[in-house]
Amino acid sequence: MTDRFGRTALVGLAATVAVIGTGTDGVHARTTAPAGSGPAAVNDRLSALRAETIRGRLDSASRGLGNRLLTRGAGSRETIVGTGRDDATDALDRRVAFKVIDCS
Repeated sequence: MTDRFGRTALVGLAATVAVIGTGTDGVHARTTAPAGSGPAAVNDRLSALRAETIRGRLDSASRGLGNRLLTRGAGSRETIVGTGRDDATDALDRRVAFKVIDCS
């Protein structure tokens, strides 16, 4: 069972990342399209803060993991739905993604 903030999922993700190896991992966050969500600069900052928050939660779940994580806020440049309605229909655009990147 998990709480509404997905802590159980974050703990599982942190454990998985901790054993992947020595590569650098990326936390990428996005926001909704700016049409209904404010200026692009605000969305950029919001998505960067979202990525930093997840990085902090992953580090809390597995101390030292934060040193291996890079964060990036993509604002509303990588939407999937792209309506900008800022409601449940475009919730997918307010997402955080995680991927392993090669640091060599």
